[in-house]
Amino acid sequence: MLDNLPNRAAALALRPVIFPLGARAKPPSDRLSAALARSILEGGSLRERLAPDIHVPRDGSPGLATLERALAAVVRAAPVREKLRAAQHEKRLARGPAAALLDEAQRSGVLSAAEAQLMREAEAAREEAIQVDAHGPSRDLAGART
Repeated sequence: MLDNLPNRAAALALRPVIFPLGARAKPPSDRLSAALARSILEGGSLRERLAPDIHVPRDGSPGLATLERALAAVVRAAPVREKLRAAQHEKRLARGPAAALLDEAQRSGVLSAAEAQLMREAEAAREEAIQVDAHGPSRDLAGART
């Protein structure tokens, strides 16, 4: 908690005030934090237990539903992306963005047609999710169209 204070002298002075008996627990490791974040992002049971009352639209509506569709598509395509990375590491494929390598990966036998299609769908969903202004005029904080 105090490790992130920019003024080290202030952090040292505040430590005995905030933790008069000393710090009782250590923070989780970076590896554990990354595993937890991955578990939540991948949409598994942990994510559902943490947010049971959050409404997530499942239809074709923009906004959160678009993000959820993109997340699901990217998670489904993760093993295929790993195959591409492994082929790049083994120098069977050139370096570059996955979308640009799909045809070559399919021709060289690294990916099947179904795997390449899965990656294309994931990339399309990801692109749709990041197109912030693609669904109509944006609004400023006061609600006026811009």
